[in-house]
Amino acid sequence: MPLVHEACTNHGRGIAAFDWRDPMKHRFLTTSLLTSTAAMAATPDYEGTVCITNDGTRLEVTTEPDVNLVLVYPTPPGGGWMMTMESPGHFSHLLGNMSPGDELKFNLVIQNPTQYAFPEHHLVLEPDCISFERDDVTPPPPRGFRHEFDVNDSEVRIRFESGANGTYLGDTTGVLLNYRIDEDSIKSLELTEDEPGRWSALIPEADAGQSMSYWFTQQIDAQRQDTALLDCIIGEPHVEPDWPIVSRRVGRFRHRHPNEWRFDNYVEDYGLGKSYEMTMTDWGNRVEVSLHVDEDLPVNRVDFRYFTWNDPFSMGCHRPETLVNQIMNGGQNHFTYEVEDVTPGTIIDFDLTFIELPTPGLQYYSEFFYYRVGQGTFGPHVSDPRISPVGVAGESHVYSPRFGFAQHASTLSLNELKAFMDGKVIFETDFENSDLLNFTTHFTCCAGPIGQTIVESPAFKNGVIGPRYAAASCIQCHNMDGRGATPFEGSDLVSLVAQTSIPGQGDFGEPVPHPYYGSQLDVATEGDIEPEGRLQVEYEEIAGHFDDGTPYSLRKPTYRFMDMSYGSLGSNIPDEFSTPGYQGMAEFSPRIAPILPGLGMLEAVSNATILEMEDPVDSNDDGISGRANWVWDQQSQTTVLGRFGWKANQPSIRQQTSEAFRRDLGITTPLAPWHDCGELSEDCDPGDGLPELASQELDLVESYVRGLTLPPRRNYDDPMATAGMHLFKQAGCHLCHRPTLLTGIQHPIEGFQNRLIEPFTDLLLHDMGPELADNRPHYQASGTEWRTPPLWALSYVSHALGLPENCEEPESGGATPNFLHDGRARNLSEAILWHGGEALESRNNYLAMDSTERAQLLAFVAYPFTDPIFNEAEPTESCRHDIDGNGQVDVADVLLLLGNWGQSGIGDSNDDGIVDTLDVLGILKYYGQSC
Repeated sequence: MPLVHEACTNHGRGIAAFDWRDPMKHRFLTTSLLTSTAAMAATPDYEGTVCITNDGTRLEVTTEPDVNLVLVYPTPPGGGWMMTMESPGHFSHLLGNMSPGDELKFNLVIQNPTQYAFPEHHLVLEPDCISFERDDVTPPPPRGFRHEFDVNDSEVRIRFESGANGTYLGDTTGVLLNYRIDEDSIKSLELTEDEPGRWSALIPEADAGQSMSYWFTQQIDAQRQDTALLDCIIGEPHVEPDWPIVSRRVGRFRHRHPNEWRFDNYVEDYGLGKSYEMTMTDWGNRVEVSLHVDEDLPVNRVDFRYFTWNDPFSMGCHRPETLVNQIMNGGQNHFTYEVEDVTPGTIIDFDLTFIELPTPGLQYYSEFFYYRVGQGTFGPHVSDPRISPVGVAGESHVYSPRFGFAQHASTLSLNELKAFMDGKVIFETDFENSDLLNFTTHFTCCAGPIGQTIVESPAFKNGVIGPRYAAASCIQCHNMDGRGATPFEGSDLVSLVAQTSIPGQGDFGEPVPHPYYGSQLDVATEGDIEPEGRLQVEYEEIAGHFDDGTPYSLRKPTYRFMDMSYGSLGSNIPDEFSTPGYQGMAEFSPRIAPILPGLGMLEAVSNATILEMEDPVDSNDDGISGRANWVWDQQSQTTVLGRFGWKANQPSIRQQTSEAFRRDLGITTPLAPWHDCGELSEDCDPGDGLPELASQELDLVESYVRGLTLPPRRNYDDPMATAGMHLFKQAGCHLCHRPTLLTGIQHPIEGFQNRLIEPFTDLLLHDMGPELADNRPHYQASGTEWRTPPLWALSYVSHALGLPENCEEPESGGATPNFLHDGRARNLSEAILWHGGEALESRNNYLAMDSTERAQLLAFVAYPFTDPIFNEAEPTESCRHDIDGNGQVDVADVLLLLGNWGQSGIGDSNDDGIVDTLDVLGILKYYGQSC
């Protein structure tokens, strides 16, 4: 029986243009292929019929239109015959007279112009015509596969045929089906080998009409190789794609191969022509690759390195030996190559080497690309959907987690990538000394430390910084595009800034700037003037213990204002010597630089989606009352929804970036053309109102911040993290840290539109209690309210802050991480224990966990992933009073309660230890309601 696919159809995933296409049933009979004039270089496909007629036994073959010769070798009657071409791609031949029940054996030779000889067909003739096809007698190509679903009234069986062995590639020794039915949790099923190369298994609980997402994992030699992620409706016919599928992918030049340490960082002069775009034209059985290199840098040769093993990263710091190196056709920045003999659902692994550059001996490389044949998409090196929080927009692979936050979204266009790279130049410019702070890796594999040459930034502008500021470059606060440096005692703080104000609100609801220090304390200067002051922190260790007796310690910060130019901030916030200063009350809020990747995705979430999650009066009685912050938009000069900043106090990436330049670097912009000065400050010049950063330059930095994507998860298949996922929900963490958001359709980056992302935030304000309060309102945010921060990629924070320990372990080392708005939490456990207010119950649930459960929860929170459990409805309050569990609060429940009056247990719905009047009042409140 031929393994073709007749039981599933793709049903769409909403956020991807093409999600999967299955093995090629009658592929070459579609009009789009038969009328194509493109060269068919891959092994030709065919199908045909054998019919008993009055004139003899008629053999007909339909193949590709460029085939010029088909030979048939039948036995009996023997001999070889040239078939007659009836029309392009259609051939026939009349054999001798045969009868039903006779056995016919034959094989075909097809020429296009290369000759291909195919194995022998064995048929038993019938009164009616019988059909045959190439896949009856040929296995899938290396790395290819075929599969089908056998569906009957009582069971669903999956059948799988593995590809032939090939270069560096042995036989398949095991097959695993990974699947999710009707949005249930992911399960795995081991298939049984029925005969060499053919595998099958019954799928428990599967039935016709159910939706199913799935992928196969083959064990080939020492490698586990995934197919693409596939979708279907069980029992429905497959819908053939409209071939070809055309897709595009951009990339940037790399110093080394992906499995070497200088892969993740950016090459020198990365803003000058170090990017390219690929166009993939996918015909299902072959993929045409067209490469265009940015014209700023002439390239005359590109090698296409095609790997026969999935995920070459598994080779570690050594170069993979499983590649087939091919020189692409073309030159002068335009190249082509064709990958032959593939099947839909196969993942093609390849990378590029750029040779013959203007500098003799210089070569550049690319990342590993993982292209899904028949889908028109690239993706990660594995197909488990939990590996990426942003789907195909994420980075495929990060070798050194130090650079996990510094990667561009894979769904950018070439122009968007070029703007991203140009914006990175400005982002990494030191405006004090003109350096371009493009940090390299610490090692090239184990060849020793790499010497770093700091060059002058082409974006440097003399005289624009300050005169007072906090940092000279964006990257000095956002270490490797991540969080600011962890605050420690005894050191002046830079990545953590002090925002200052006095009580009240400005014209648009913003905080009123401090009369002397403006909106932010400036701790650095350019020229002869003095800084406004210095800021340091001291910590008080607060001891506590979990319910099981395990001790913990939290550090509570107290801030020291030192060398203040105008004395104390206020009567309530003295400096270290209580120097007389501003005599009124003052406000200050410590704010540390946050993680940047993913902001573009959050910007793409529609206002309506955010506002749908609002519940300012806690109307559902779950203890959570998230609300939006409404802020002033400098661009539109209107009040709009806020979503960025620790208190959702900024409406857009552009305004957030503009304010960072003005306050942190002392550089004015078109949105903020005046320096941040206190109105009583004697030596602060607000400037002439002319922006020091041009609008185009602000655009580029906005493009950079917007285009940063998330690195892949490392805990997605960790059983500890999976167990922690259930605890996360049980503790109620998901009520604020919403697992998924759907982006809208209006974002300027098309690749960010209509995409399901997993940031674990609602972008709303929540009361976090007095311990975390800064007591400084910001627009509509109170002094105890903070925006729910996203939880994605927290496991990368320490790596972005510090170097690995040695060249053999890129995930070693790092620096002490920090969490929360002021960096006080040294780990995720401390961050949870500081929660109060609306999150107090979740904190108490965490305190009640044992040591194993706490470890499981932290393994999940390190980089949480979504699961259908988060979509399951919570029991309503009425369910607490449905004592007999019949789904209704009724008289039977009242009788059970009265029967246990004055005792504990049954009927004690408020858990106060006794069945009493309060429980009666509760049951009467919900009487007659359903559970």
